[in-house]
Amino acid sequence: MSLVRADLAKLPSYVPGRRPADVADAAGNLLPPVRLASNEVPYGPLPGVVDAIAHAAADAHRYPDAGSVELRGRLAASYGLDPDQVATGCGSVALAEQLVRATTFTGDEVIYSWRSFEAYPIVVGGHSAVAVPVPNTAEHGHDLAAMRAAVTDRTRLVFVCNPNNPTGTAIRGGELAEFVDSMPADVLVVVDEAYREFVTDPDVPDGLDFARGRENVVVLRTLSSLGNGGPAGRLAGRDPTCGRHRAQNRHHLLGLQPRPGRRAGRARPARRNAAALRPGDRRAAADP
Repeated sequence: MSLVRADLAKLPSYVPGRRPADVADAAGNLLPPVRLASNEVPYGPLPGVVDAIAHAAADAHRYPDAGSVELRGRLAASYGLDPDQVATGCGSVALAEQLVRATTFTGDEVIYSWRSFEAYPIVVGGHSAVAVPVPNTAEHGHDLAAMRAAVTDRTRLVFVCNPNNPTGTAIRGGELAEFVDSMPADVLVVVDEAYREFVTDPDVPDGLDFARGRENVVVLRTLSSLGNGGPAGRLAGRDPTCGRHRAQNRHHLLGLQPRPGRRAGRARPARRNAAALRPGDRRAAADP
């Protein structure tokens, strides 16, 4: 008898890049791999990063600041935000996972473009939510109209990866603004900008501009893709969303994870737009 949830066996496995120890030439000499699938920067950490890590190692016997107060303060200052609008974690994947945990119950839906970041279906399925992948356009980008039409009364979160990983396509400002404004107020839009620092197209918007003034938009960024010495993610958004995220992140650190279950006593207004219901959706209702 298995003690593990049976549905977890259906999740796709994350396939990491090959280990450096596994890459050798015909003579058996180890070669430094360029792991394109891992999107690593091959040039080494930025100046000062190694020294900062060595300096921090002197306090490795101490518990770290669970609230990341100093880091959040510096990030907030660089982005023109209040520290309460910033949350941090072990890479943007961990933050994405915690957002799904914080917003969904069993059977709730999470929408994302596909193909996109391959951790999305793993993160969603791991918390008993329902993944709703929407196929990419013929140009390998997000089909925002189809994603908007996929929203139902059980949708709780939508991932928008911009620029998209792994296709490299990007959503322009007007397109993203229209999409964000079309989302119901009780659906969290997560703009995943893990590769924002590599964007050179001036027409690709800064997701933080959409998070300012909107309670249902948060932005994910990460330091790991820049080669800054380790996976350090940050989340920016309105204070209520980030505050709740920081609270449940502390619960996660303490091992107090909320148990999945169905929502009790929570009514949500029905969305009557027929385009928002997928064919055969069990929740589709007839017009009055």
